[in-house]
Amino acid sequence: MNYIVLEGMSLYLFLILIILLLLISIVSLICAILSDKRNFALEGLLSKNNDRLKLLTKENFILKLRCGDFDIDEK
Repeated sequence: MNYIVLEGMSLYLFLILIILLLLISIVSLICAILSDKRNFALEGLLSKNNDRLKLLTKENFILKLRCGDFDIDEK
């Protein structure tokens, strides 16, 4: 084959490879952004549940004190 044809084919192969790498990097960036948003939303739900758990634990302790069910030796 002619050298010019081989150089042209290698140039097209190189351009296709670069375009594929760019597409993969863009898709990876989009996936990272979406997972970060999901993690942020789940972190907010977790903090709400932690606050609710602290409140319920405090109320449970108060009820145990009122009813006399509180035992110091309990582990």
